[in-house]
Amino acid sequence: MSFGFSRAPRFRIPRGPPQLFLEVVFGVLLMRRLSFCIATCSLVAERVRRLLAEFGTLDRELKVERISVDALPGLLGICSELVLFPLVRPLSRLELEQLKGVAGFLHFCSHSFMVREHMVNITKLLKGVLPERFFKFIPRSFDIVGDIAILELNPEVWGFRDVIGEAILKVNRHVKAVFAKGGRVDGIYRVRRLVHVAGEKRTLTFHRENGCIFKVDVASAYFSPRLSGERVRVANQVKPGETVVDLFAGVGPFAILIAKRRGGIVHAIDINPYAFQLLEENIKLNKVSSLVHPYLGDCREVVNTHLRRLADHVIMNLPSLAYEFIDVACLALRESGGIIHYYQFGRGETACNDVVELFKSRLSESGVALVKILNVKRVRSTSPREWQVAVDALVAP
Repeated sequence: MSFGFSRAPRFRIPRGPPQLFLEVVFGVLLMRRLSFCIATCSLVAERVRRLLAEFGTLDRELKVERISVDALPGLLGICSELVLFPLVRPLSRLELEQLKGVAGFLHFCSHSFMVREHMVNITKLLKGVLPERFFKFIPRSFDIVGDIAILELNPEVWGFRDVIGEAILKVNRHVKAVFAKGGRVDGIYRVRRLVHVAGEKRTLTFHRENGCIFKVDVASAYFSPRLSGERVRVANQVKPGETVVDLFAGVGPFAILIAKRRGGIVHAIDINPYAFQLLEENIKLNKVSSLVHPYLGDCREVVNTHLRRLADHVIMNLPSLAYEFIDVACLALRESGGIIHYYQFGRGETACNDVVELFKSRLSESGVALVKILNVKRVRSTSPREWQVAVDALVAP
């Protein structure tokens, strides 16, 4: 198996000179854009796509494209079809290493991609309203929770937030309300300030994900649709009948998915009374009352009082402060040990290594033996050069 990581392409996408000339020179008219991209075999394309999305490197303004390799005899026998993913930036060394683990062939090249219709339409709607020098600051993507869009707006276009919000409403017919982030997720309740931008002035919605439905108040309880794939990854590690303690459950996305898909017994804890109320409602909505047991309060007190030595898995999705509760996670695990799913923020190229080292240090302080690091990965980008890192670790109390 070969990996091509140089910027210079080893092959060219087959097309005639007239077509190439039109796409490059008249790209705007044809709604195409030339972009640096990564090509991989179609058989592993979905796994590559997920990783690129987690890295924050996939250009969501452009459509992913497929090409046949019939005209590329050097690739015959490796795969019959290539999938091309447009990138917003070059990949780091660590990102490349992760991609090597899932793909048998990777190649960097340039290609002219179709621009997604919603981005074209937003630009059209804003012409004459928003000065063109600000178009580069229009958000490429945004979170959608149910029918509510949540934007990360550059300060350069904060004064135009209303017209940007109205454009998003017109292009995304299922979106009924638009809010802008007014700060970071903060405090023990894990909420952020939201600024109403357009549409209905409500923060309560219903969000469907992975076969589950969640009632969410985006202003009062933490919920990230970007963790949908991560929740599936963790759930798939739970065997039917195993017991899970979710220390920071929020409205229940990890807990309910594990119960519904894997038949696991989940003890779900949260200190936020608003999140807890929604958690109780979501348990009923998804008909998992016999499997998910909710607790309102500080996880340290709840585990010490009710949940000592019974978990096969402990989930610690509080990346800003999870390291302070590693001893609590260890107390919840069975005496024979179990798996901790740990999340923490890390910065720069050494993000994963730094998170693992702090995790190991805190385990040692808790008098717990690390049996094996099962997995380390960057889950998502949270700001420039900052990542949410996931660590799955087998430990023995």
